[in-house]
Amino acid sequence: MKSFNKVSASELADLTPGWDWAAWAEGLGAPDGAFAHVVARQPEALTAIAHEVTNTPVADWQAFFVVDLLESAAPFLSDDFVEVNFDFNGRTLSGTPEIRARWKRGVGLVEGHLGEAAGEMYVARHYPDEARERMQELVTNVLEAFRRRITDMEWMGLETRERALEKLDAFRPKIGHPPTFRDYSDLAIEADDLWGNVKRGNAFENARDLAKLAVRSTVMSG
Repeated sequence: MKSFNKVSASELADLTPGWDWAAWAEGLGAPDGAFAHVVARQPEALTAIAHEVTNTPVADWQAFFVVDLLESAAPFLSDDFVEVNFDFNGRTLSGTPEIRARWKRGVGLVEGHLGEAAGEMYVARHYPDEARERMQELVTNVLEAFRRRITDMEWMGLETRERALEKLDAFRPKIGHPPTFRDYSDLAIEADDLWGNVKRGNAFENARDLAKLAVRSTVMSG
């Protein structure tokens, strides 16, 4: 099935009658023009969901979202919630016999929400600036070797050589760690509020993605 189906806002509205996308975008906090065009990976599914949105009783949707919220929160609540959730989603649905050790789940959670902050600590301890500079020098030498080989290839036509050099110039090596680590100062972490930390972490990532959309929208409209 074709998964790249680029549609305009009006085409999306036609595809999903009854779905108020403008209200959805406003509730999401999306910038103006962020969804002028979207990729509808499964158009038939969106049409079916739109049908349910307009034809399913509100009480049923409320019950669904209560269950969805509980299922989302269960892995971060007390042991009884964790066990019931894993028994169904892990053992019954996925066939996983045992839940991962608590410390592994904790490390995974930190990696998911504070990955670069943890990486910055690791870099400070195990990856000095001298090591990164040596790797940068090595990569620079490799790129220069490629440049010389491309330039000296007699069998390569002028146009092909120019395109190859353009691709080489566009190469951006990423060595060790980003030049600037992410700023997590707007993310509040509280030692006694795990579920709250998860929600705030999700909101932080959502705001970051929306900020990217705002930049994209400005560039597209400018």
